[in-house]
Amino acid sequence: MRRVLLPVAVVALLLAAVPGQAVGKPGGPKWRGIPEGEAEAKKAGKPALYFFTAEWCGPCHTIQEEVFADPKVATAIEKHYVPIICEDTFREVGANPPGFNDVARRYGLQGFPTLVVARPGSQVGIRLVGWLGADETRKFLDVAASRVKEAEAAKAKTAGEEP
Repeated sequence: MRRVLLPVAVVALLLAAVPGQAVGKPGGPKWRGIPEGEAEAKKAGKPALYFFTAEWCGPCHTIQEEVFADPKVATAIEKHYVPIICEDTFREVGANPPGFNDVARRYGLQGFPTLVVARPGSQVGIRLVGWLGADETRKFLDVAASRVKEAEAAKAKTAGEEP
């Protein structure tokens, strides 16, 4: 019996550590790994929505179930952002996915869950730390999208372009 369980456990652990795997219930946004998501955001000209999470984090599961699983929220996230999963896997596998530590340092990660909206590589981001409830999280996502649009319009105006 041990001969069967050990390989199954190893495979399950390896699959859990694959960056960019979808998190939460089906129908949520399609989460990208850090390197892939940042490249896509730069190419698409969209801000990234970084979701800092961990398997052991109860509030992280709550945000997935109460916010990200909502089809309207998932659609809005995909429209306004490139959603990037930043899953801390250190406790489970002894290492974090590629790019995790750099992005965590860049945005001053202090706890889980944390949402950051920023242009990839930028040191400045709009941040929500902790679980404040579904309504506050939805409000954060809406406000962040509006602030990004306003900043882009102001930048275009300064450069003499039409927004």
